[in-house]
Amino acid sequence: MIDYSLNYENIDSLVRNHFSLDEKSQEEFSVKIKKGTSVDEEIINRLDENFRIERNLSILDLEELDISWKLFKYYFGEYCFDKQITYSEFLLNSRVNQKNISKLTKDVRQYYSSGGTAYTLKNNEYDLEMQLTKINNLRLPRKKLKIVLSFNLSDMFMCSSGQDWTSCLNLESEYFGCYWLGLASLPFDRNRCMVYIAPQNPKEPMNVFDVQTERMFRRTFGLLDENDNINILKWYPIGFESDFYIPVLNRLFSSFAFQEISEDFVAKHEPKLPTLKRAKRGEKISFYIYQDKTYLNENHEIKFSFEKGNQSFNEFNVENFGPFVTCQGGLKRIKSLGSEVVNYIGKHITCCGCEERIHEEDVMYYDDCPYCSRCYEDVVCEEEDEEASW
Repeated sequence: MIDYSLNYENIDSLVRNHFSLDEKSQEEFSVKIKKGTSVDEEIINRLDENFRIERNLSILDLEELDISWKLFKYYFGEYCFDKQITYSEFLLNSRVNQKNISKLTKDVRQYYSSGGTAYTLKNNEYDLEMQLTKINNLRLPRKKLKIVLSFNLSDMFMCSSGQDWTSCLNLESEYFGCYWLGLASLPFDRNRCMVYIAPQNPKEPMNVFDVQTERMFRRTFGLLDENDNINILKWYPIGFESDFYIPVLNRLFSSFAFQEISEDFVAKHEPKLPTLKRAKRGEKISFYIYQDKTYLNENHEIKFSFEKGNQSFNEFNVENFGPFVTCQGGLKRIKSLGSEVVNYIGKHITCCGCEERIHEEDVMYYDDCPYCSRCYEDVVCEEEDEEASW
């Protein structure tokens, strides 16, 4: 069971010590995070004490939601029709054939290896093993699951951390582009919610930087529009499009209306942009959470609105977009040094070799790692020596 009150305190402490919000933004962040949500009172009245709604998923719900099952039927439709395969058999990966129980995947291989079909083991376009691997990677676990609609700021802050999968919002990411900074904007967003699939009876919650979270097998953000519809964005961990989720969401959470985000989307509330402390050499920077399928649009009154679009940026100060905080090792490194984000603002990147910060124009990459010119030459020479020894 997650202790949300403790989570709010620990998130506030983490942001205060390492995220470098300016005094006004930090004060507002602290008030909002300790409240637990930023949405309207009318919506709060429809939620539980932790600003969530949970629904247990039945086998019929899972059959509608499980993208791996949909892919299995798509790739192996002839087999499913011929053998009358059910979702229960797919879920258990077994089927009864003349009183003999066999693995479903084994049965598929035997069926298509007998010939007479477009799917063969040697066909590059429809490679059976490749399709089975893809399906297996997308399978939901064989356990009792629930789906959660959450307006809880703690849940959203931990949206990609401590999981078996990752995204740019993972607090533990060591990628040098520190997109996780955008999580500090969540309390300023009155439009946002999250939907995720998790175990019904979780074990002890996971702990990341002293903040608790539960396992999420799938998750997506949603945004309120001017008609109070919840517009669903991209699903993670794989970023698949999933309009087939919408009927299930509308059925299970009937006090809300869900839809896929459309071209005429405009968010219900204007976003308020938090700002960071002023760096030694630079202007005050406004920032926001990484945008999937939306962007911040400026009108003639210098007000902003979320609208449908393909741009996905992290920083916003009218003219400048992009990952503007760079630190190889991410929050782990910043925290271990007792440092904070303001010391890593600007177009600088940390060298993987000597760990010195270098201007982005001077960076040289090797195997996707940034190096200064000196360390780059050392790495390349070492690699050439190893190849020569062979």
